[in-house]
Amino acid sequence: MNKLSTLLFFALLGLNNISAATFSSIASGTWSAPATWAITGVDSDGIPDFDDNVTVNSGHTINLFATAHAAKTLLNNGTLSGNGKKLNLYGDFTNSGNVSGLVLYIQAPCTFSSSVVFSGVTNWWIYKNLTISAGTTISASNIVTINSATVTNLGSANLKGISMNSTGKWINGAASTLTLSSNFSSVGSLDASGIGNTFTYFGNLSTQIKSSTYYNLILLGASSTTRTAQGNITILNNFTIGSSTGHAFNMNNFNLTVGGNWLNQSSSNVLNQSTVTFNTSSSQTISRITGVNEVFNNMVVAGTGTTALAKDISVTQNLTLTSGLLDVSTSNFNIDIKGNLVNNSGINCRSGLVSFTGSSAQTISGTQGTSFNDLTTANAAGVSVLSNVAVFYKLLVNSGSFGTSGSGIITIPASGPNTYARIGTVSGSLFGTGWVLESYVNGPAQAGWQWLSSPTSNSTLADWDNDPRFYMSGVGGNDGNATSAPPATGPFRSVRTYNSVTGATVAVTSTTTPLTPGKGFQVWMSDNMFGMTSPLVYNSQGTPNFGTVNFPVTSGGASNGYNLVGNPYACPITYSAVVAASGNLYSTFLILLEDETYSYDPNGGIISPNQGFFCCAFAGGNIVFTEACKNVNGNPNLLKSADPENAIIFSVYNNINGIGGRTFISFTDDATDNFENGIDLAFLPSPSEEADNIYTTSMDQFELLRNKLFNNGEEKDVHMTVKSGVYGTHFISVKGLASLNLYNSVWLEDLTTGKKVDLLKNQEYEFDADQIGKDYEFIVHFSNSKKLEASSVANVNMLNEGTSVYNTPSNVVVKFGMSTPTPVNISIYNLAGQKVIETISTNVTDDRIALPLQKENGMYLLLIQSGDEQITRKIIY
Repeated sequence: MNKLSTLLFFALLGLNNISAATFSSIASGTWSAPATWAITGVDSDGIPDFDDNVTVNSGHTINLFATAHAAKTLLNNGTLSGNGKKLNLYGDFTNSGNVSGLVLYIQAPCTFSSSVVFSGVTNWWIYKNLTISAGTTISASNIVTINSATVTNLGSANLKGISMNSTGKWINGAASTLTLSSNFSSVGSLDASGIGNTFTYFGNLSTQIKSSTYYNLILLGASSTTRTAQGNITILNNFTIGSSTGHAFNMNNFNLTVGGNWLNQSSSNVLNQSTVTFNTSSSQTISRITGVNEVFNNMVVAGTGTTALAKDISVTQNLTLTSGLLDVSTSNFNIDIKGNLVNNSGINCRSGLVSFTGSSAQTISGTQGTSFNDLTTANAAGVSVLSNVAVFYKLLVNSGSFGTSGSGIITIPASGPNTYARIGTVSGSLFGTGWVLESYVNGPAQAGWQWLSSPTSNSTLADWDNDPRFYMSGVGGNDGNATSAPPATGPFRSVRTYNSVTGATVAVTSTTTPLTPGKGFQVWMSDNMFGMTSPLVYNSQGTPNFGTVNFPVTSGGASNGYNLVGNPYACPITYSAVVAASGNLYSTFLILLEDETYSYDPNGGIISPNQGFFCCAFAGGNIVFTEACKNVNGNPNLLKSADPENAIIFSVYNNINGIGGRTFISFTDDATDNFENGIDLAFLPSPSEEADNIYTTSMDQFELLRNKLFNNGEEKDVHMTVKSGVYGTHFISVKGLASLNLYNSVWLEDLTTGKKVDLLKNQEYEFDADQIGKDYEFIVHFSNSKKLEASSVANVNMLNEGTSVYNTPSNVVVKFGMSTPTPVNISIYNLAGQKVIETISTNVTDDRIALPLQKENGMYLLLIQSGDEQITRKIIY
């Protein structure tokens, strides 16, 4: 026994003393031929095996012909031809040469690196941990098999597929790439979370998407291929779906979390979604190259950053904002929601459209208020607001109901004179009392009398009076009373209605007075019992008016058919549509000018929300407002049409309070000199007791606010009256004389003093009033008897026939109407014969030229020459 033990000891000692050899190729040859190698160290057979280090030198080709070969480490600088044979590797593999036909078995921990693209291994069998070095690119046309080992990829691997047992693992390290043309193993594990790495499923065989955490994930282009998730997927950075036709991603009812950008280049939507969560700590975008929009099932916005849209999106179930911000971006993309919106963080809708188009009842809720620009609902089952919502431009209810429930509040803001939100067309219905409809009065300029109407139903005057800055007097409200100016006594009544039968205003004495839809109220706008110190935004609360609204009107009588009514909607309306719906109204309404004169402006255009106005009825019945009357895109301020030709405006005001009025005279070929309903407008006194009033009188003795006359005759005299509201100096001014081409002489005669003023030279006349309420009489004389010689042209020519001159608010404009280009010279002289602008020389056809005149009252002579033709025109500017 002792002898045997001794022999075994020395045998083992001998084996342990055998040193691993180093093999270096000295010529091309076969792996198993000793003549191929130079050997450093001791080797028993002269052939590399598992404990030998092997170098294939440049210029040498080494062939593997035996069934199996082995090496501890391998450095290939030449050519290694595997011929389908196996190489067992027990250490590191470094490559800078060529490899082909090799079947590689990793039998010990290995670091693989290659300075050239490495595609020479036909099959990888990995039994021990393998590290693919950074900068190394591997391509494998067959499946890579991993058994109870971990592969750490720090380079680039382009593989057909990966198969592993349950304890196998693939790690995509930082900045690495892995591209698979077939499936990743259904067992084992994958970690592709390394910062900057990209995992790409490519080809029509890579149909299964491994459940894992990825950094960048790309599903790249295979036509008519559906890639199916095998479980929940988390993508820390970007997710890209390739662009091939029919290429689809099936989430298989699992969840997907994306921390970077979403780019869908496919023509298909993502199928069978459960929940898609966008989770960024900085910023991410959602975009789609093809299709109308990107479609999500349940969409969640989380993280602490901003999720921005680069495409319209549809959410087929719920959109939930748990943290971070959802931003439609400066491109104002749209969001369509078929489920609920839960806003617990924030959404920036900018000028985008958000639509609720589900088929079952939807809600808007959350701890954060939601501000929409455009909001549209189209859900027969209805949409309920359970939180704070504001719509800053337009709300449309195309079907079903929309409104507040519980503690929900919907605000329709008015932040400026041109920034009214509006409730547009309501084809369904509105409900709930938690509505706040704002109105804007531009103080202090618009202090004093205004005409208002309420956009809500079942409201009383207290709704306005309870606003902390909306002061009212004489209504029994919470602001007390102001004293009427002498000679009136008692409290000043700051709210009034109009009796269309008697033609008189009626004081409102109680805040319980209903704000009847369609009714107009005359209200003294004040935030301190005297006037307004700054713009006033006041609220109307309650259910908004919608559908058809009727309000009774009368014709004739002391009011001459005038009725004080109001826009019942929180939306601009087009008056011509109201006229068409009603069938008993003349085409023009009256509003108060938005200045301190309280004078009237005849208008036929758009009426702003909450605006009271006078309509004129030629038959009794109702003024009818319908949803079709709404102007959902119009500016909420009244749009005033340009002054027509042969129409002038006389205004009166005084030096005491500046309050006055206006009257209009025009000449047309479709009028008479008698009063004509619908063409002329009867006089309506100013709502201010201390205002000057002005009106003309028709041939049949009707007092007129607007007087349209027949444009016949060389002479025309129009009787005009000013009723003084206060003592002091009063001023009559005239505008629009430049548009008057039927008469070239206009004089104002004061019948009290006998004074006459040439209005072509002086556009303003002043006189003193020694009594309040006295009528001061005038005659306006229109004549053609004093034509300027320079205005006559011997021969009628194209220049004369095709040229006109008119005023705009900012310019005097010459309009030409030539059939062919015509050279012209344009000169302007004052009455002293001095040229006031440089001559303009140009070619004209159908052109308009604005003249560079300094704006001041005066008359000029305009000389236009073309060849041997010339014309002159008067300019009153």
